[in-house]
Amino acid sequence: MRSDLLFIAPDFFNYSSIILEELRRSYEVTYFTLYPKTTLFKCASIFKLEKGEASLIDNHYTKITTVLEKSNKHFETILIIKGSPIPHEFYDWLKAKYPSARFIQYLWDDIRVDTNSVETFKYFDKILSFNPDDCMAYGLEFRPFFFKEDLVAPKPYMSRTYDLSIFWSYSNNRAEFLHRLVCANNLIDSQDNYFYLKGSRLLYLMNYRTARKVRDYYHSTPTPYAEMMKILNDSKCQIEIPHPLQKGLTTRPFETLASKTKIITTNREIINYDFYNPSNIMVISEESPVIDFAWLKEPYHEIPEDILKKYSLSTFIKTLLS
Repeated sequence: MRSDLLFIAPDFFNYSSIILEELRRSYEVTYFTLYPKTTLFKCASIFKLEKGEASLIDNHYTKITTVLEKSNKHFETILIIKGSPIPHEFYDWLKAKYPSARFIQYLWDDIRVDTNSVETFKYFDKILSFNPDDCMAYGLEFRPFFFKEDLVAPKPYMSRTYDLSIFWSYSNNRAEFLHRLVCANNLIDSQDNYFYLKGSRLLYLMNYRTARKVRDYYHSTPTPYAEMMKILNDSKCQIEIPHPLQKGLTTRPFETLASKTKIITTNREIINYDFYNPSNIMVISEESPVIDFAWLKEPYHEIPEDILKKYSLSTFIKTLLS
């Protein structure tokens, strides 16, 4: 008989859905989104209306409490990703309602970006993070991101359609970086690249002076994760630029591992990982993002199978729940 698991996570680029699908292979999963999925909450978030956000989040967890009160589930495991937005009253209620449950949290933000996460540690039996420095500082378990195995179908490297591809959520610093990248490497009107910045129409208008510089790459409709991986499998190289305060690696390096795609990044921490190979990974400056296209034309160097397996989704789940 499969045990019950409560899963609460942000709805971000389909990653929670991917994790949810894998969890359901072994558990009876009850899932809730970390934040309210309403237009009102999105507006409060965009305009940084903190009191409005807090009120809507409280209401969201009041509704979740009502649903769980009516449920006959007896959760053995409660898995939460990025637990800082959750009201402390809800944690107290969960602890009282499911006293024998094992509470696990995964952090996919650096603590210096999400400082409130520290206040949640007292509720959890196990905490993992993608940031090795945070793990050292707070005694957490280090666990980098993952790739989804069944979406990996790489084309032969030298016959791929795109030289460079980008899938980013919009921010002004990313827009400025992409503008510099395009200008510094003469990529204007190039058909060999696939650049995609995701943001709402409202976000575009609010940041018009910067966003207009990358208007040709700006999209208000989401790209399904499977479609994104299809393009990645057909790209020689993916480019990533993390949050300015982020030290842990995003999902991009692990997706490129699986798709045998090279990666260009501004995150120098990548050289400390066991899959680092300068033939596959280029670190560039955010201020002067010049690409060595001769490097791009060199073959991709295969990564050992045991290292690849370490970063698979199935191994990621096993590590979280072990």
